[in-house]
Amino acid sequence: MLLLLLVQATLLLSFSFRNNIFNNKKKPGVNAPGFFYYLTGFLSLLSIELTGPIKNSGFVFASILKKIKMKKIIVSFSAIIILCSAAISTDGGKLPSVDVKKLDGSKISTGTFSNNGKPIIISFWATWCKPCKKELDAISETYTDWQKETGVKMIAISTDDARSVSKVPTDVKTKGWEFEVYTDENGDFQRAMNVNNVPHTFIIDGKGQIVYSHNSYAEGDEDKLYENVKKLIKGEKLEH
Repeated sequence: MLLLLLVQATLLLSFSFRNNIFNNKKKPGVNAPGFFYYLTGFLSLLSIELTGPIKNSGFVFASILKKIKMKKIIVSFSAIIILCSAAISTDGGKLPSVDVKKLDGSKISTGTFSNNGKPIIISFWATWCKPCKKELDAISETYTDWQKETGVKMIAISTDDARSVSKVPTDVKTKGWEFEVYTDENGDFQRAMNVNNVPHTFIIDGKGQIVYSHNSYAEGDEDKLYENVKKLIKGEKLEH
C-alpha cells in the first residue's frame, strides 16, 4: 500500500507540474482550483494509508468513502485549508484594507493608500532585520530620482511587535528616510499580504492591484525593483 501511495503521489505531482500549477510564468501564485484538486487526492490517499489497506485501491471515490471515517475526512480538509492558505500568493489580488499605525500612534487604513494612479512600492521590514535596512537605505539614496522620473510612492511597513516597535521612529529619524513609514504591530497587514518573513517587497499598480512581490534582499535588487516600476508604467511585462 505504501508503494502504491508513493507512486500515486508522484503521479499527482507530475500532473501538477505539467499543468503549471506551481508555474508562475503567466501569473505569480498557485492555481487554487487545480492545487485543491491534486492536494485533496494526495491527502485522501494518505488517510487510507493511516487507516489500513484497501483491496484494489486507486482513484475510486466510492472505495475512499467506504474506508475513510468522518473524522479522517475532517482532518484531511483541515490540512488542505492550512496548506493552501500558506501556499497561495497574493500577487494579482487587490491590496487588502486593514488598519496600521502612523509613527505618532494614530491609525490609518491601508485601503486609503493611493498615488493618483501611479505605482506604489510597499516594503515590509523590521528594526532587527539588517537586510531590510540595507534595502531601505539603498532605495532611500535614489528615491528622490525615482519620484521625479516615475512618480512612484514608497511605503515601508514595520513588522516589529510590542517589544521593539518603539525603536521604529528612532531608526527612521537616524536613517533619514523620507518615504512613508507605518507600523503593523499586531501583524494584521502581514497576514493579509501573506508575509512570512522580511524583507518582503511589493509593487501595487495604479488600480490598487498587487502586481509584483519579492522576498529577501541582495545588493542590486533595488535596481531590479525600479526597472519593474518603469515596466509597469510603460505597460510592459514585469520580471519576477
